[in-house]
Amino acid sequence: MRFNDILIIVVVMTLLTACKKDKGLVKERPTTEPDDPVNDSWAYFMGLPDLEWGCVAVVNNNQVYLLSSQTDRQEGGNLKYLNEFYLLNIPGKSMVKKNWIADRRIGVLSPYLTSFNNKIYVYGGSSSNGFQSNYSSLFAVFDPLLNNWSPVSGYSYFTAWASQTEGFMFPIGNKLYLGLGIDRKSNGHIFGSKMSALVHQVMVR
Repeated sequence: MRFNDILIIVVVMTLLTACKKDKGLVKERPTTEPDDPVNDSWAYFMGLPDLEWGCVAVVNNNQVYLLSSQTDRQEGGNLKYLNEFYLLNIPGKSMVKKNWIADRRIGVLSPYLTSFNNKIYVYGGSSSNGFQSNYSSLFAVFDPLLNNWSPVSGYSYFTAWASQTEGFMFPIGNKLYLGLGIDRKSNGHIFGSKMSALVHQVMVR
């Protein structure tokens, strides 16, 4: 494994740790600090802006992408989310804002974010939290060459009907698999959910 590959992996792991810390009451300024395995030490690399509800990250073609979540509005006793999508420019130590889905209903917290066939897929997550915790049926694909998101199936962004949260979505042997976690038949309350003991092969174009 090349040093650049190790650096990207370590940066992503550090980002995810910083994002998780940012969900608490104590706000910390996230930083990325690459590990030096030779000297067994860490060195400051770059700073990141505050990410209110954290983020999920993925590596696609040796580039790091982040999907952040922040509070958009409150509806009754529930918080609704707003997302922003970034390319983390490691050589330039900066974040480049990329296109996100132009639909206010899309706001989601902690979805799966997966690289597959040079594209990025986002799936499920939570659409709101508070008095009711609702799961999202979001399923969309990002083409880095076009800087554009589109529905995975048909014309709707809402086609994720299984394992929408607390499970996994991974590419294995040139195929995409999804499983475990919690199933939702539609956007809805947690009490209408059930634990999934299934693994599905996801058919994508």
